[in-house]
Amino acid sequence: MTRILVTGATGFIGQSLVPALAGKGFTVRAAARDPSRIARGPNIEPVAMPDLARPADWTAALDEVSHVVHRRAPSPTTSIRGSTPMRWPSSLAKPKAASAASS
Repeated sequence: MTRILVTGATGFIGQSLVPALAGKGFTVRAAARDPSRIARGPNIEPVAMPDLARPADWTAALDEVSHVVHRRAPSPTTSIRGSTPMRWPSSLAKPKAASAASS
C-alpha cells in the first residue's frame, strides 16, 4: 500500500486532502504541529510535525513513505501589511535579490 506524508494536515488544504487520500485507499501519515487536531479515520496516521524554523530530523516521519505532499511553510511573524520582515529558518537559504540585467 502506498504511504503518503502530508505536512500541514490541519491547514486549509490539508484538512480536506488527508481524508480524501485516505478514502481512496492510501495510507496517509498526516503531520501537524498539533496532531490532536488531525482528522481520525482508517488509513490516517497522525504525527507531530517538527518546527520548520529549526533544523529537524524527518527520518521517522518519512519511514516507509513513497510520496510527500508538502502543504506547510513558515509564516510571517506579523501580518502581511506589518513592518516586521519574515524570519527565515536557518536551515533555508534566504532569497537573493534579483540582479540587474547586464547590458
